[in-house]
Amino acid sequence: MDSCVDIVKARRRQSLRGALQGLMESYDQSYGRATEIAEEYFRLMDEDPKQGIDKLLGYLHSVRIINPAYAFVEGIAGGPNQDWTAPLLNALGAVYPYLERETRRAGLIRSLNFLDGLKYTYSQNHVELIHEPWLFADIIINRGLYWPGHEEESAILGQARTWESFRTHLPRRRSQFILAFAVLKHQVSSLEVRARFYKEYPDLTDRALDGVAAIVNAEVRADERPEGIPYHAALTNLLSNYDPLWHEAIRSKIQEEKWIRLDF
Repeated sequence: MDSCVDIVKARRRQSLRGALQGLMESYDQSYGRATEIAEEYFRLMDEDPKQGIDKLLGYLHSVRIINPAYAFVEGIAGGPNQDWTAPLLNALGAVYPYLERETRRAGLIRSLNFLDGLKYTYSQNHVELIHEPWLFADIIINRGLYWPGHEEESAILGQARTWESFRTHLPRRRSQFILAFAVLKHQVSSLEVRARFYKEYPDLTDRALDGVAAIVNAEVRADERPEGIPYHAALTNLLSNYDPLWHEAIRSKIQEEKWIRLDF
């Protein structure tokens, strides 16, 4: 049992370190104090994820009030600078798949508490920067209004039909999940790009399929009630939008119900 716990901790730490490295590569040096707060929060999530979740809203608030002058700008604009605040959500996302279900639930609730306090367009701005498929999907199945779309990624895939041309866009991705989601849309991506993406990013692909399963199930449930369409017929129809290679895997993942659907 202890060895299993150690493996989970090692994977969680590896994921968090990767997220922190991505943060350091993307953060503008002029962000200064925002960078320091994000690094501090990443360390807390590494040491004690439960405490980090408890303090998530406090850290988000700390980032928002760094510059008193910006509070005035935020008031006019309608929301915070997502480049400062979204990295804290990605710190949660980095450990999210490795947490116990109730701990994930607490993290999701706090994420929604923050997002629900913004204009929905600003919530979309934040969600479109979340990398982890599990956290992304859990937010969307509880708040469909926050779906940011994948038009940009689809446009890239429509132009980049070879892996070599597509891979140049990878460093500029907004969200790993949105990118994987668009790749899984077989009408948009080429066979070559899909095959190489699955090979190069097997873990991301697998968790993206978890995310797709959660979103598809939520869509089918929503479609089933008003129109009276049988569940399996609606599911088959929606699955036609995704790579046929994964249809059975998505069906199986729906049965696993890894997602978290809240009661409010």
